[in-house]
Amino acid sequence: MTPDVPLAAVKDTVRSRPHWEVVIRPADFKQRRIEQLSSLWTAVAASVVMLRGWDYPHVDDKNTGPGNDFVESWVDFMGHVEYWRMYQSGLFVHRFLFDEDHEPGELARQRMDRLVQGCFEPGGYLDFVNCLYTTTEVAEFAARLATRLGFGPGCVVEISLVNVADRVLMSADRNRPWTSLYRATAPRLDFRWEGSVVTLVGESARLAREAAVFFFERFGWRDPPLALLADEQAALLKHSVRVPA
Repeated sequence: MTPDVPLAAVKDTVRSRPHWEVVIRPADFKQRRIEQLSSLWTAVAASVVMLRGWDYPHVDDKNTGPGNDFVESWVDFMGHVEYWRMYQSGLFVHRFLFDEDHEPGELARQRMDRLVQGCFEPGGYLDFVNCLYTTTEVAEFAARLATRLGFGPGCVVEISLVNVADRVLMSADRNRPWTSLYRATAPRLDFRWEGSVVTLVGESARLAREAAVFFFERFGWRDPPLALLADEQAALLKHSVRVPA
C-alpha cells in the first residue's frame, strides 16, 4: 500500500528534477466534453497499461482528488514519483521522474564514467530500451483513452524529456555492450504527434518507436537498430494486460 504524501511535495520533486512530461488531448477543444468527473476516473483506470512491474499511469488508492473540472492522482513510492491530471475537456497531463535516477547501480555509473571520461558531469542517463518501453506505454494508454472517451476524429500526443541537458543515452544491461557517447545538450526535447484516433489505435506501436527514435537522434544516436527496437517492443507487448471495462 502506498503512503499518503502531499501533492505539493510530489510536484516540487518532479519539477525540480529531470522528468518525463506527457500530454494527451483531443485535437479540438470542448470544455465539457466529458460531463461527469466519475467518468474521468473510470476512463483513466480502464485505460491503464500494465506491461511490466508498474502501471502506466499509476492510479493511486490513497492519493487522489477531484477539482472543479478535473481529477488527479499522485504517488511517491519506491522510486516512483509521479502525478497526473485528467480534465473534462479530455486533456490528460502526466509528469514523472526517470526510473534510471532511482538507484542507478554500479554498472550504470561505471559506464557513464567511462563514456564521459571526465569531460563533463553527466546529468544521469537514459536507458534506450527503457525509453522505448515508456513511449510504448504512453502510446498504448493514449489509444485506449482516446477510444474510451470518444476523442474523435483527431488526437494529439506530446511526449517530452525535461531537464535533460548533459544526460547520456546508453544501456545499463550487462549483456548489452555500449561504447559510444551520446549526449543531450538541449534542456528539453519535445516530440509531438497529431492524427486520427483510428490511426493512433491501429499504429500505437509504430508511433511509440517513432517517439523513441526522435529522442535517440537528439542525443546524437543517428542510426539506432530499428529491427532490434521492434523486437524489444514486440516482446514487451506480449505481456499487455487490459483492465476490464
